[in-house]
Amino acid sequence: EIMITGKNGFNYATGRTYWPITFESLRSTELTENTLKDPNRLIYQFGQKENNVDDHFIVISKALQDRISRNIYGALYFVIQESEFKSFYNSFTSAGNDVFVLNKSGYIVSSNQTSNIGHKADGLITYLKSNEDVMNHYEIGEIKGEDHIIFTKYLPSMDLYFVNVIDKKTGQHRPITFRKA
Repeated sequence: EIMITGKNGFNYATGRTYWPITFESLRSTELTENTLKDPNRLIYQFGQKENNVDDHFIVISKALQDRISRNIYGALYFVIQESEFKSFYNSFTSAGNDVFVLNKSGYIVSSNQTSNIGHKADGLITYLKSNEDVMNHYEIGEIKGEDHIIFTKYLPSMDLYFVNVIDKKTGQHRPITFRKA
């Protein structure tokens, strides 16, 4: 789905199957606030339908601005279901081998551990930021008091962290859980 909102009141949507939000509601969301704060970047954010915690999606947004004056005149939103995004990496997951996709604020926008989607992964983002010198590599690290093999990849074009976490001790599936922020 694609949605466009304009400061002049012009709005356009290709459909609202995934994300049945009104334009008025969209203007007052944190998604729009984050989009307008950083108008020169594509912003990847987590979203879900109101009153439906199991229906996750990813919103890719960009502020629209005049090339000369740099004045913002609207915003563009691409919406994809999180399950569609997950299909790109899901074949690499198994018991004890988990994937987390985080935005730079530390929120999990996609994961094979669906109960963590939308939660803030403070321990994981702290680990990533303190180990930026080993990005695109792997190492053994501690997350939530447990040793794990951690593969990390920062995706600058998406401004996302791709993290593969393997339980080192047992190789068994021991879920890592994060609290809702």
